Amino acid sequence: MNLIFNGFFTIEAFIKMMAFGKFYFKERWNIFDFIIVLGTWLVIFIGFVFKTNTENQSTAIKMFRVARILRLLKMNKSLK
Repeated sequence: MNLIFNGFFTIEAFIKMMAFGKFYFKERWNIFDFIIVLGTWLVIFIGFVFKTNTENQSTAIKMFRVARILRLLKMNKSLK
């Protein structure tokens, strides 16, 4: 599931980068999303290359993903 969701978030980031161009990194939430996507891919890569259990690192990144949901609630008053 981690790979699937990170794939969706990666596609979302890529589409936004294509749409906004250099202005993508002007918004703090886009930077935050981009860091989460890169961090998740880094944890997946490290686990694959070194054949290690990356559960602790994955848990930390998952907590940041919750912040994405909270951001949606903050931005859309009707979801509250």
